[in-house]
Amino acid sequence: MKYYHQRFPAHLGIAAVLSIGEIFALRDSWLTYQMGMVPLYSGLFVLTASGIVLGSAKLTDLYEQKKHLRGTTMLTNKSFVDEVDGDGIAIPNNSAEKRQAKEPPFLEIRQEDENKHFLVCGDTGSGKSSIFHYFATQLQHRDEEIAVFYDPKCEFWKYHGSPERGDILLYPFSDSCPYWDLAAEVTRPEKAKLLAESLLPCTPGEEERFFVKSPRNILEHLLLEMKSQNASVDDLLKWLSSGEQIDEILAGDPVAQYIPKEAPDQRAGVLGSLSNVASHLKLLPPKDGRDSFSLAEMVQKRSGWLFIGAAGVADQQILQPLFSIWFNILIQQLLDFSPEDSPPATWIFIDEIASLKTLSFLEQAASQARSYNTRLVLGFQNKHQIENFYHKLAMPILSAPKTKIFLRTAEIDSAEWCARMIGEPEFEQRVISESSQLVGRRGESLSYRQDRKTEYLVLPAEFLSLGDREGFLQYQGMTTPIQFDYPDLTARNKVKRGKQQFQSKRRALNWI
Repeated sequence: MKYYHQRFPAHLGIAAVLSIGEIFALRDSWLTYQMGMVPLYSGLFVLTASGIVLGSAKLTDLYEQKKHLRGTTMLTNKSFVDEVDGDGIAIPNNSAEKRQAKEPPFLEIRQEDENKHFLVCGDTGSGKSSIFHYFATQLQHRDEEIAVFYDPKCEFWKYHGSPERGDILLYPFSDSCPYWDLAAEVTRPEKAKLLAESLLPCTPGEEERFFVKSPRNILEHLLLEMKSQNASVDDLLKWLSSGEQIDEILAGDPVAQYIPKEAPDQRAGVLGSLSNVASHLKLLPPKDGRDSFSLAEMVQKRSGWLFIGAAGVADQQILQPLFSIWFNILIQQLLDFSPEDSPPATWIFIDEIASLKTLSFLEQAASQARSYNTRLVLGFQNKHQIENFYHKLAMPILSAPKTKIFLRTAEIDSAEWCARMIGEPEFEQRVISESSQLVGRRGESLSYRQDRKTEYLVLPAEFLSLGDREGFLQYQGMTTPIQFDYPDLTARNKVKRGKQQFQSKRRALNWI
């Protein structure tokens, strides 16, 4: 079994030579006449051989082409632009090599698909943050839209934050960090339950466990009490530091049965879970006359961008639980709108999403947020990071984004996953079978068939060998290679740790 285009030119060539040889043999008896005809036969032979060679190249091109039947297609950048005819956010494609080839410097998707989310996968240094910076630069020109950034190094605040616009940096160890009005997040009684789930997260599937459900129910009651008294975070910390105060607040309510004094072990376990909440809230700045802030108000007014981050790895690790709490509550507040309200677009940028560990409401946001005009832009290094924290919810989270960008990865499993996500389209190619008899003689049998098979559009090995800021864009069943430069950015703001870091530690000691 061999490809027809590899053998057919040879068949023609041998047959032509044998046929010309037979002509000479038939005229062997007429040698004198034949000697005069040699130049003519030589010319015919040269023309025939030349035709075979030229025809062979065309036949080879014809039979080497695979016909795409279904699945993802690979397009050039120009073809992608023509096919999509986008009017929305643009993916960078402006490297020196692309400019030299006169390729489009930006590849726009359709604006109507922006709320179907974005996924950016690649190793550290592959270009994920660069894409986030390009997106942020474009959003600067969309006055009615807001953006929220997970900013663990405060680099997005440095280049894109605008206090004049009303932007806020939530970095608790900075003197400029506003006071978080937790009571203001309880916009209606039902919200207290969702807030308690955000403040006391758990592994998916463990929601009904006693030492998860019980402290959540108690915390829900305490949050409602905060709302009724317009209490501060410091007030909540005092309640959580004293089992007697909690008993007093819960008196007469069924949830009091979760911490009976007659069952000291059970009581200690539930109160111990509540102490985890206090360990996070104690890091917040106090209500000392500084500006106040609530995510509920921010979502309603949309007067500026929000940056949630820190200025170093140590601070990032300390504040990570608080960051996760804020993002969970933010998602709740955004999904609290009625879809008929047509709220302005909100972009949520979370790079290195695994560093936030588990966001309880991320899967819900991935599946429902588009109805509320919220766009997720999620960055991570490999799928195992997501599977490690989200388990069965990892697949719907990873498959939800419609626009996917795959950059370099050094992990073989992740490279194979990227290749599968881009797709294995089905192709058709003509294949020839031939008999083993001498080519060009009687009795030879040739037949062909159409061979269909699926194969990777982009091989896993290609993801392992990509350079920095180089990869593939997948959108609407189309894939195109991209290559981009680091964005040209101008620093706007500086971030400094303030006295608040030490005040928070003193508050923690006082609470203990």
